[in-house]
Amino acid sequence: MRLILHKNFKWAALSRRVRREQRNREDYSPTISTYRWWARRSHALIGALIEQAQQALGRELVVSDPMAGGGTVAVEAARRGLRVHAQDVNPWAAFGLETTLRPVDPKLVEQAAEVLVARLRRASRTLYRADAGQDLVGRLHVRSCACPACAKSNYLFPTTLVALDERIVVEPKAGWFGCPACGQTHHAKWPKGPQRCPACDYGYGKAAPDARRIVDSAVTCAHCAAPVPLGAEELDGAKWHHVLSLTSDGRSLGLARPTQRLPKLRRAAVLGKTLRVAIPEQGETGALRRNGFAEWSDLFPDRQMALLDEAFSALNVPSIPEAVRRRLLLAVAGFAEMAGYACRWDPKYRKVYEVTANHHYTRALLAAETNPAGRLGRGTIARRLECAVKAARWFNGSAKASVTCGSSEKQPMADRSVDLVITDPPYYDSVQYAELSRLFRVFAKGLGLPWTDAVERKEAVPNRALGCSHEEYIARLRGIFAETRRTLKPAGRMLLTFHDNKVAAWQAVADALRGARWHVVSVAVVHSENEKDFAKVNTNAITVDAVFECVRAGRQPPRRIATAGELNNNSARNVLAMGAAVAAYTNSRSADLGRLYRDRARRRGIKKLTID
Repeated sequence: MRLILHKNFKWAALSRRVRREQRNREDYSPTISTYRWWARRSHALIGALIEQAQQALGRELVVSDPMAGGGTVAVEAARRGLRVHAQDVNPWAAFGLETTLRPVDPKLVEQAAEVLVARLRRASRTLYRADAGQDLVGRLHVRSCACPACAKSNYLFPTTLVALDERIVVEPKAGWFGCPACGQTHHAKWPKGPQRCPACDYGYGKAAPDARRIVDSAVTCAHCAAPVPLGAEELDGAKWHHVLSLTSDGRSLGLARPTQRLPKLRRAAVLGKTLRVAIPEQGETGALRRNGFAEWSDLFPDRQMALLDEAFSALNVPSIPEAVRRRLLLAVAGFAEMAGYACRWDPKYRKVYEVTANHHYTRALLAAETNPAGRLGRGTIARRLECAVKAARWFNGSAKASVTCGSSEKQPMADRSVDLVITDPPYYDSVQYAELSRLFRVFAKGLGLPWTDAVERKEAVPNRALGCSHEEYIARLRGIFAETRRTLKPAGRMLLTFHDNKVAAWQAVADALRGARWHVVSVAVVHSENEKDFAKVNTNAITVDAVFECVRAGRQPPRRIATAGELNNNSARNVLAMGAAVAAYTNSRSADLGRLYRDRARRRGIKKLTID
């Protein structure tokens, strides 16, 4: 049998390509911007695997991905002119991928995007009015709540520092600081910071201006020094205050205190009414409830809602071709992650973090409101539309691709009709896809998409709030793998990419593979994540994937499992040792994956184990 994953392949060169792509994905794989998804696989990796499979199995392959998520497999197969079927239980992923794969004329996307941006910018001149020659990029808001002891207001700046004049890496000399007693912001030297508030004479004391003020969900009252709890009940009644404006002259970002009151809105937000849906209290979304948000509409300032209404009205016209409209709709719906009362602001890097940054809902007390129509600023609709045009030019769809929304325990393909399956199972409980996508699904439903939340009880991710245990995770994966085995040709292969730092996660995948009657014939390790990402620096984060080459189980499992890959660090060597252990466990009757892992680590001279 000719292997897909073999030692002679240039794994180190592939890892270099993956690193380059993952550090600047919008340039190397523009379709990543069509819709938000978490833990997307590299296009360089998937493209290389498909080409390797073509050498082993033949040029004209039928490809399947039963857990499609971000859609990398489907896009790379379609770009090579192959027939491909993708499936995902999550309607946000299925809709986003179906839109990405649907053939479209890039010129029509560009023309419609230009019309929409022009309309939004006309509306923003009133909604986000700035001084002459300036654009209002966004606004910073801070919350205030009353002290239970003295009843005076406290302004909940996470640190005294609100924003530096420049990013910390260029060594700024000054910045903006917030007074917890009166809420005023003022300019002072950095890193010394102000001694007293010029507005109310509050004394800042000896604490460093970047020291955390909020510890264990409580803050010390700026007036009487009593502890002020910041639980859901206290924050439910907290008020938001506009404390700084982010402006631009077309070249750079500036900061200033608000100099004029923005006009009152003349009409109620239609979209806001559809978002008056209760946020679930348990699980990931519980973080939003603990931060005082009761309904999804609470996350959005009125001005953002008004501009989003304008975008929705512009898209709801019959003159726009459906394929074009869907792409623009995805760009507008994607703006949901920039909800102005839930996006965290980084004072030192002058950066806005999305609501679901680092795979979790943020807890923001100093929040950044992005102008949806802004020329500068992170995540604006204008920039998302630019990305939509770029993505359409890079890949304008394929008539050979199809997408199904629903649990892959039931797939529409005929028996033995697929040559190659490439997929990556959900990474155990590391990423809660259903909960993270709730914001987008509720928002898109408000834009008129008839979705249901059936995904919540069918997703293969351990989640106590959603009723999926470790055992249920295994059962769901086993059902998917068994159905995938039905669709695969006798000589076909299934490639799985996976990593985790918990033995239990690997155990679950191995149990599911063995229960669905698969054998592993080879394992490789390759780079997969951006190791310079803020959330991964100085942590034990795994930045490589194990890739398993699997075949339908026959009478006799393979005697020797081939291993390959780039093993230039301890983490990669550990992942390969675990991958080899999973293969041995899957192919045999062994009952102790942990022992197999430790044994293979010892054989490879690995002294520091990173999976436990």
